[in-house]
Parts: sequence; structure tokens; C-alpha cells
Amino acid sequence: MNIHRLVVAVVFICAFGCKEKEVYPAETQQGLNTFGVKIDGKKWHPNQKLGIIVPDRLSGEYHKQDGILGVTATRDGNDEIIVLTIVGATKPGNYTFNSDSSRSTSTHLGGNEVDDEYRLFPGGINEVNITKLDTINKVVAGTFKIQLKGVKNQTIKNLTDGVFDIKCQTY
Repeated sequence: MNIHRLVVAVVFICAFGCKEKEVYPAETQQGLNTFGVKIDGKKWHPNQKLGIIVPDRLSGEYHKQDGILGVTATRDGNDEIIVLTIVGATKPGNYTFNSDSSRSTSTHLGGNEVDDEYRLFPGGINEVNITKLDTINKVVAGTFKIQLKGVKNQTIKNLTDGVFDIKCQTY
């Protein structure tokens, strides 16, 4: 077999035959910067478009004085964005996400490629369990499930089996 054909075959297999399998993140508490959720049953996790440099596809901030925790996950640049905000988180335990839509830090799903801005709504599922809140090592981890409703289309999105384990900035 000609070496040229062999090289072409290997390049073809690597480019088209080896699709990376999406791995749903495990529930961890080590600051591994992982995030995953199922949106209406479909796995979603932050990533970036090939060739685009997006340094903060997953970021977190924790303000100790107010117990405000913010997690932002982006997919394909700013095409899809999930923002989760908790007010009053001071230790591990069960909380609800911030539903005050007048604040820019309200919990929502949006972005350039999302058909509407989805927000929390009265009566919708709104549960988060902070499993680790370590301000010394700057690690926050937990699980969540929420329902969000489209501002214009009124469609409900179910976000289930949510997990996050992040190193966050603390203030």
C-alpha cells in the first residue's frame, strides 16, 4: 500500500470517524469546573465553537457577605447561556434560585441561538442542593432542577439532573 494512501486514510478516519462522545459530568465536589444539565431530556454542557477562544465557558462567583452565588455556563460562544443565581447561600443545603427578573443576575436561559429568553416563573420547579461550599479552597458544588418559561412564547423548559462543581472567585 502506498504511504500517501495510508496517510489520507488515517486523516479521513480521524477527521470524520472519531466523533468525541459527550460525557455527562459526574457529581463531584473537587472544583473540577464541570457543569451539565438535561434540557427537556437532552444533555447540555458548556463548550465552545471550534476555533473560537472563549476563556469563561464556565465561571462562578461567590459573595460571602450576602451569600450570593452565581454560575454562568456558555455554549458555542454566546449562542446559549445558562445563568444560575442563589441569594442567601451560606452553607451546604437546599435553596431556590433567584427569580427576581428585574436583576441582571436572575436565573435564566438565553443567548443568540435560543428562541426566547427563559426565566423562572411562579409555581415552577425551583430546587438546588449545594453539596459543598468551601470559601477557603473556593469550591462550590451542587445539583439542581428547575423549570423556566419563555418570556414571549410561554413555552416551559425542564432543566433536570443538573450538576456543577466549580472553582469560583470569592469576594
